[in-house]
Amino acid sequence: MNNMISKVLKLISVNLGGLPKKLANASMYFSASLVQVVVGLILSPILSMHLGHRDFAIVGYFNSFNALFVPLTSFTLSSFYGKHYFVVNQAQRENMRKTIASTLLVFGLASTVVILAIFWVYTRLYDTGYGFFPYALLCYSNLVFSNIYAFYLLNLRLSKKATNFLWVNIAHHGAYLLAMILLCAVLKFGAAGSLAGTSVVSLVFGLFFFFKLTDRIRLDKKILKDALRFCWPLILAGCIDYFTNGVDRAMLAGFKDDVNLGLYSIALRFSGYIYMFYAAISMTLEPDFFQALSTKRYGRMVKISLGLILMNLLVVGAFVVAAPLILKILTVGRYTAASRLARIMALKNISASVFFIISTVIIIKGYTKVALINKIVAAVFVSSLFRFLISKYQFEGAAWGQVLSYVVFTLVSGLFLVYKLAQKKRLKSA
Repeated sequence: MNNMISKVLKLISVNLGGLPKKLANASMYFSASLVQVVVGLILSPILSMHLGHRDFAIVGYFNSFNALFVPLTSFTLSSFYGKHYFVVNQAQRENMRKTIASTLLVFGLASTVVILAIFWVYTRLYDTGYGFFPYALLCYSNLVFSNIYAFYLLNLRLSKKATNFLWVNIAHHGAYLLAMILLCAVLKFGAAGSLAGTSVVSLVFGLFFFFKLTDRIRLDKKILKDALRFCWPLILAGCIDYFTNGVDRAMLAGFKDDVNLGLYSIALRFSGYIYMFYAAISMTLEPDFFQALSTKRYGRMVKISLGLILMNLLVVGAFVVAAPLILKILTVGRYTAASRLARIMALKNISASVFFIISTVIIIKGYTKVALINKIVAAVFVSSLFRFLISKYQFEGAAWGQVLSYVVFTLVSGLFLVYKLAQKKRLKSA
């Protein structure tokens, strides 16, 4: 009897002993993510008062290409790092971290030069009324440093340094808030000020945290080779995401309708705030999700996934109901007309959350080529879908295209994952 009680107490201790620390860490991750939401909500009325329809249209148009350019400058190395973080020793992990940080800086800068050159040619061939200078330089020259900063945050999350993660987020978003107020509200630089605010903050924080990640440029050839072999399909797959997150604004820019493109960009910004709430929750649970998947604790992984989807449904539902009031307050009554588009775009967060979970499983399981193939298949349908909806219904059609595109990506990814898992099971039983 005493032996049985001892075993029960030991079991409880193992499962609940670290609970206070886990709850404290979770609250700090959640708070760190909410900082971004709060800063966005504070900035919304300020930007609404000092930016016009054309300013929002310009910022939305140039930011749309980030979906295409980020994978080409980040090389999706974070996925490689997340996959191997829990299965290598400390020395290997440190070497991997330094190599990835160095790659992001050296190869990222080279990639940025090529991107800017190609985009300059694109702007000469396709006239949207928005010039290359200064907007493209301000928007894309910061990608390298933004990627380094994002990688530093990932390293903090995976190492479960929640306190550091919280303070870094507070410092970053505080600096961003001040930069945007100075450049947009005080100096009134308009769209250029908005893009410059992001660029300056990314540059400062990216450089600072680069030297926190590594003390020098270090490129381990074996790690780099393994990483690029793992990541090249993800780079291409990431670029294909442009057909979900960017091509709509490139198509809409052809109408040269600054007012409606401005409203569309505002609606997209507010649907992004909804995603931030989901990201705040998912980021809190991300290390546990990676660990559960890497260590094959599938029951725990399913529970985390269902919890994320349920929370997302609740947040999206609340926004859809209150969207007109929210936009009236947060845009000081200037851009309430964007509420209809915002309601539609908010729905994409539901399908997107399911897709991101399935996509993460595919990547961590090592099916990177599958991720590329399903993105290619889905992109063919999605690009045709956008073209049809925009030609028929213009801006509202594009909003519905965002929702339906993630439905397509989710269905195709789910089918590929089921097929690969069934194939693996057949091979084991053979």
